[in-house]
Amino acid sequence: MMQTFDYLIIGGGSAGCVLANRLSENPENKVCLLEAGSVDSSQVVDTPMGIAALIQWSKFNWMFDTTEQPAQQGRKIYCPRGKGLGGGSSINAMLYVRGQPNDYLRWQNMGCDGWGWNDLLPYFIKSQHQERGANQYHGVNGPLNVSDIQDLHPVSERLLTAALQVGHKWNNDFNDGIQEGVGYFQTTIKKGRRHSAARAYLDSIKDRDNLTILTDCQVEKINFSKNNGDETSAESVLVNYQHSKQTIKAAKEIILSAGSFQSPQLLMLSGIGDKQHLAEQKIDTIQHLPAVGQNLQEHVDIVLAQRRQKTDTLSYSPLVLFKQAHQLFNYLFRQRGILSSPVTEAGGFIKSAPEFNQPDLQLLCTPSLFDDHGRNWKLMAGWGYSAHCTLLQPKSRGSVRLKNNNPQSAPLIDLNMLSADEDIKKLVIGVKKIREIFSAPALKKYRGEEVFPGARCQTDQQIEAFIRSKSNHTYHPVGTCRMGSDADSVVDTQLRVRGIQKLRVVDASVMPCLISGNTNAPVIAMAERAADLIQQKPLRQLHPTQQSHADYQQSAARQAQLEIAFSAEV
Repeated sequence: MMQTFDYLIIGGGSAGCVLANRLSENPENKVCLLEAGSVDSSQVVDTPMGIAALIQWSKFNWMFDTTEQPAQQGRKIYCPRGKGLGGGSSINAMLYVRGQPNDYLRWQNMGCDGWGWNDLLPYFIKSQHQERGANQYHGVNGPLNVSDIQDLHPVSERLLTAALQVGHKWNNDFNDGIQEGVGYFQTTIKKGRRHSAARAYLDSIKDRDNLTILTDCQVEKINFSKNNGDETSAESVLVNYQHSKQTIKAAKEIILSAGSFQSPQLLMLSGIGDKQHLAEQKIDTIQHLPAVGQNLQEHVDIVLAQRRQKTDTLSYSPLVLFKQAHQLFNYLFRQRGILSSPVTEAGGFIKSAPEFNQPDLQLLCTPSLFDDHGRNWKLMAGWGYSAHCTLLQPKSRGSVRLKNNNPQSAPLIDLNMLSADEDIKKLVIGVKKIREIFSAPALKKYRGEEVFPGARCQTDQQIEAFIRSKSNHTYHPVGTCRMGSDADSVVDTQLRVRGIQKLRVVDASVMPCLISGNTNAPVIAMAERAADLIQQKPLRQLHPTQQSHADYQQSAARQAQLEIAFSAEV
């Protein structure tokens, strides 16, 4: 017998978890969340430092690779993607970053009315529990915990001191609409444990009578029907569940939240996409939408690594880890210490040129050597520190296409990073700015050799060659089901797929362009707003709070004292 629900949500990542919670708040709605991966009940997932293992663990990671990339010396670029409840929020670096108001103004100028900074800020506020307390930019009592890092590494402090010494300014809060500066990131960690979207939005409500969560359930196709007016409607999904093919029906809507690689893949497998490409894969066209899978954008990233002649950084040497066994007990019994850290503690947002009106580069500093997505264990066993330079608004565009018509096959991912000359030029500047920081007095005493790019890499041409040979990305793909008001967009501003009834896309794939920073917090806010749109609830409006809570003010005061201490060292 075919099961029927009001809403089918495809994908249990950040957006899917939010939607499952909010749509099932109404007991009249019968909701089913379908996730191809497993439940996320793992100590490795819960432990912030577990990211080192999750980056290469297929149980919780799709572990995609791109096609060969001509602009990156023919390399195939590794693309980890969350697999299981929580999606990317269960394997990411846990940094809570919203982006800049101008990012969302850009969306509005691209035809995305209703998705500006002031439209989304109420949903950022609704979604979070800010441990510092509430003010006009932050909320409390929301599902997603946002916290300061408990036990900061001393070398992270050194890296920030160095950044201040070379002229970068302090920023206590990257999420209040003014992003420029350096400081400590806030994280989605609660009491020393990762607070993924699954922890935040599912754990407390998964036993609702009107909510069904199916894991290890891969959706292979969306089925459609024609009504009397010859309109095409999404009616059901074909799933592979418990070793059999089953059909599950949606009475109201099907919501696709499988992410920027797999949402367009499933649309194309179901017959929605470019008709020529679909014909090549022997798929009948349901709706000709050439933009499906196009407009792929990613934050291209380059890492500089510097050895330190003092054994005070993180090291992944087995011997060192053995000697640090007390850290395991500190974490297991107190949820404190190194294991409660997201590793990337410090960083900021800077301009590649002073005349720019907003930052275009992100810095991510780690008190350890780092290379190849954290897979170069030989290097990381040494002592040193690293800094990523990430290009926030790249011009390069890529695509997602089908390899074949088999739902079990990975999609063909062409990030096409560094294909635009402007992108490589800005990253060359970024490399020079990190070198300035690494040369500051705060790091001079124990400075060792530069591992990447190395002392012999000095000219712009040499730096460019280094970037093309070593650059990767920060796991923020967007844009492949682009939202817009134009007929060429995949979804409209209500996130409805063009030409199809009862089908929406809600995830990072609908972003028309990248935001300036990590994408998890924006996706959660977008899903919060989408839940109101789907249920035709009144949309939240901005109501600034005039008075901050005392704990937020105290936290700001602590950070101000830290800035004074840094300045004293300059």
